[in-house]
Amino acid sequence: MLEKDGPDAYAINGLAKSGAKRLKRPDFVSVTRGPGMRSNLAVGLDTAKGLALAWDVPLLAVHHMQAHALTPRLVSALAKKDGFGDATVTPAFPFLTLLVSGGHTMLLSSTSLVEHKILAETKDIALGDCLDKAARAILPLGFLESLPANTPFGRALELFAFPGGASDYEYNAPSTRS
Repeated sequence: MLEKDGPDAYAINGLAKSGAKRLKRPDFVSVTRGPGMRSNLAVGLDTAKGLALAWDVPLLAVHHMQAHALTPRLVSALAKKDGFGDATVTPAFPFLTLLVSGGHTMLLSSTSLVEHKILAETKDIALGDCLDKAARAILPLGFLESLPANTPFGRALELFAFPGGASDYEYNAPSTRS
């Protein structure tokens, strides 16, 4: 249970009163607003609303996939702030991001913190699930049985397509793209 323990400190289940460290009130509460599974989003949103109300702080709704796309920049910025790494926040804009989630996949072009263009996406199937289904349909049963147990289907497709390894395949990008 959350209990007010001074203007900016809160105790959880009376721990602060028993000598445990007091928790400082956060500046805001952040919550995923989507995309995602509706029931999971609702639980998170309701919990975040309750915390924001209890702490009397703003509620910040974040796009799930945008948060994933910007996480490397956040980690880089935090490392810079703590004196680790160089002064440049990476990746620098513009950059491409491949987001692979449980229920969908997106290829994004990010040009700023708030400007992202979806170049390709699946809404009802994750890329890994698509690879698994394709591998089950394409690969001969005997080939699958010859692989070590628990070989990922994506790896199995690669081994089937390139038995000598990927180095025997050479891709040359076209000189112009439309």
